Amino acid sequence: MGQSSEIVEYVKKHGASDVYLFRNGVDPERFNIDSVKKKRESTQPLRIIYAGLLGFAQGILDICKNVNFSNLGVEFHIYGAGGEQKALEEYLAKSGDNSIVYHGSVSRDEIPKILLEYDITLIPLVTNIFGAVPSKIYESMAAGLPILFSGEGEGKKIGLGVWREGLQGTGKKH
Repeated sequence: MGQSSEIVEYVKKHGASDVYLFRNGVDPERFNIDSVKKKRESTQPLRIIYAGLLGFAQGILDICKNVNFSNLGVEFHIYGAGGEQKALEEYLAKSGDNSIVYHGSVSRDEIPKILLEYDITLIPLVTNIFGAVPSKIYESMAAGLPILFSGEGEGKKIGLGVWREGLQGTGKKH
């Protein structure tokens, strides 16, 4: 059993015959979009959320260092914990950039309500992890959020994604 077509094909290629694709999923009943989703006023900045692991493969710290969210008129809100958490907290304390807000870690049960407060979700996967399809994709879809995915592997193959060569002039810090 594999969570992505990439894994299933790999296992079949190496001799397994009884292989099944079993994707991660989400309970859409936890996402009551109509009753909670807030409409953004045109005068308010676009609000992007990242909710997940703060690891090296996600590259959230590099995104914070290299994208000028303030110049783009965007707020970037981060929820999560992980290996880059301390470095992220230190960077944000020194940078004084109030367009990036770190909220800390939250329980999985809080995620549906939190996602509904934002306009778009960012799902980066800087380091390709073979067979990875971030489960955040399914949660964001259930919340009715547009997804800005940047990664390789199956996510890229199925048409999700924005690649660096397509991001010219996006407010990179100089």
